[in-house]
Order: sequence, then C-alpha cells, then structure tokens
Amino acid sequence: MMMKMYRVAVLVFTAGGIAAVSGCQSAPREERAAVPETEPTLSPENEALRAALLDLKQRDQAARAAMIELMQRATPNEGGGFQISTEDYKIMQAVQEIDAESTAFLKSMVAERGWPTISEIGEDAAGAAWLLVQHADADPAFQEQVLELLEPLVEAGEAKGAHFALLTDRVLLAKGEKQVYATQFETSPDGKVMRPRATVDWENVEARRAAVGLPTLEEYGESMTETYGGAVELVPADIASGSED
Repeated sequence: MMMKMYRVAVLVFTAGGIAAVSGCQSAPREERAAVPETEPTLSPENEALRAALLDLKQRDQAARAAMIELMQRATPNEGGGFQISTEDYKIMQAVQEIDAESTAFLKSMVAERGWPTISEIGEDAAGAAWLLVQHADADPAFQEQVLELLEPLVEAGEAKGAHFALLTDRVLLAKGEKQVYATQFETSPDGKVMRPRATVDWENVEARRAAVGLPTLEEYGESMTETYGGAVELVPADIASGSED
C-alpha cells in the first residue's frame, strides 16, 4: 500500500473534558464535571436542542476515538508529523466532516438564540456545545465570538470556568499569541515528547489554572501519558527551545 506523509493537528476531546493528540498541538483530559443529582425540566425547544448537541458530541467522539487509535499506531517522523496509509486518510476526513457539520449547527444556533446556558439545556449538553466549538478550528472567528458570549455566563454560573479557559487558549494561539492556562500542548520535532505551547507568565500558570477549576499541570500531564503513552515534559516549548521572548 502506498504510504503518504500527513501533518496532523487534531485535538481530541473526551466525554469529561479534553484529551488530545497531534503532530502540532494537543491537550489532555479535563476532570469530569460533576453531574447534577436531578436534571432540570426543559422546554420542548431546549429538549430538542439538548438531544441534537448530545448526538453531535457522540459522533464527534466516535470520529476522534478512531483518530486516537490511528495516532497511536502511526509512525512519527522528524518533522513532527506522522506516516499514515492512504486508507487511513478517511479517518482524518471523518473528523473534518463532523467538525464542519457541528460548526454549521452551532453558528445557526447562535444566530437564532445565542449561546445556551446550563439551566436551559443541562450541564452535559452545555458541555457538549463547548466541546464542539472547541473543535471549530476551521472558523477561529466563530470561536472568538463564542468566547465573548461565554464570559458573562461563567460569571453568572451558567457556563464552566474551565471551558472558558480552554477556549481562551485555543483562540489566543490561533491569533499567534501565547496561551494563558497552558491547556494546549505540542509534540517535539522528533515526536517523542509533548510540551505545553508557549504560555505567558509561566511561573504563575498553576494559580491561574486553579482559579478556573483546571487540574494541576502534573495531573494534566499524567492524563496525557495515560491516554497516549508518550512522554510529557512540563516546560513550555518556547522555553525548551530557547526561543522565549
């Protein structure tokens, strides 16, 4: 079978938060959110939205589970990418397709009603909505729009601070800026080590993470190792390479 080389940059998010693998950037699982003892009573409209979001999330996760399996067996190359077969390329295409479908759904939802709150659709569906926008990398402007919508909801207790932090880092990196919470990782050029991408004020990052409900970097790194089996070095890539500003 003819082999082709692809540079993969796909973040993979699990049911409880994030777990990612990539030739360019990655982020580990967020701690699983507590499930409310009783689900709120929802309007028919919100119940339908909830069901649609959970369905998209399930399909998102199925596609990314296949991607994780692919990345675990793919052969890394010195450029930070992976060697995969032409047959395996359809797995990557499936991720791109569900991301495009989910982004279109979310954009229509926002245009019609704004961003849904925990009270409106339940914590699990609100988390699903966040997960899907976190994967909308093909539309960074929309990710930034949602980030602005999330901020007041976090202050009102209607969205999770950890989700806001994760999307903040995603938006900043897409704009070529340093991240704030060190949630996004990248692989070393030889593909053997995962490190946080460039992060502002590295010395105080743990305090910022704790303030929004993220686990410690040590716990984060352990999660990545458990998921992918690779080595994690908790030194930002720019510091490790000596290119820190």
